[in-house]
Formats: sequence, structure tokens, C-alpha cells
Amino acid sequence: MRDLASSLNISLSEISSGIKRLVFANIVASNKKRVNKSALYEFLVHGIKYAFPTTLGPIKRGVPTSFSESSLKSYVSTKDTIVWAHADGTTKGISIEPLYRSVPEAVMQDKHLHRLLAIIDMIRVGRAREQKIAIELLKKELL
Repeated sequence: MRDLASSLNISLSEISSGIKRLVFANIVASNKKRVNKSALYEFLVHGIKYAFPTTLGPIKRGVPTSFSESSLKSYVSTKDTIVWAHADGTTKGISIEPLYRSVPEAVMQDKHLHRLLAIIDMIRVGRAREQKIAIELLKKELL
């Protein structure tokens, strides 16, 4: 748990509480060593936008997310850029709140995490077409 807390810039107590909630929801096995990928996928597809709603905010400097993340740009043709606001960000765009305040720092250290969270943000803020694309990408990543 210490490694996870460190890599995500989240306190150990928050990691512990989060894992307890995931075990209770049957997304993580009771031994805390196995993820129920189908349950996680179901939650992300059907629940994430309700559990962690967001709205488009003002233009800010930040870290690209949603269809603006570099590996996802080819899936959606738009001039809009979506970012998580962050002082060390290199991109200006429409800001949204990340799932957790330390997300921008964490994804700057882990490209795969960045891609996964950007796909999730496509579900959170995207229109029906972008959500459909994100759901297919998530299925490939998780299942």
C-alpha cells in the first residue's frame, strides 16, 4: 500500500479507506490482491459519471485529459482541448476537475495511468459518441 500511496500522491490512510470501499463493493477481492475487472468495468461505464460528476470550467494551463491526451487524439476530431488544471502543465484548455486532486502529478509520472484516466474522463465529459469510443477503449484495456 505504501508504494501505491507514493505513486499516486495519496496518503496511506486514504489508500486504506479506498481499498476498504472497493472490497465492500466487490471490485477488489477480500484478500486485496485481485481486482474484479468486470465489476470495475461495469462501475466505470455506468457509474463513474454519477459518482464523480464534473463540468467544463474556464480555460487554464494544465495536463491534457479526455480526448486531448496524446494517445487518444486520433479518435476524436475537435479543436477543443480538455485539461486538468496544474501549474506545471504544458497545455492550455478547458479545465475539468480530476477524480482526485493529485491526479495531474501522478499521471506526469505514469503514461499508462494517464491514458486510463483520460479514457475515464471521456466517459465523464464526452458526448454520446466520445463515451462510446471510451467504453470500447476501456473494454480493451480491462477485459
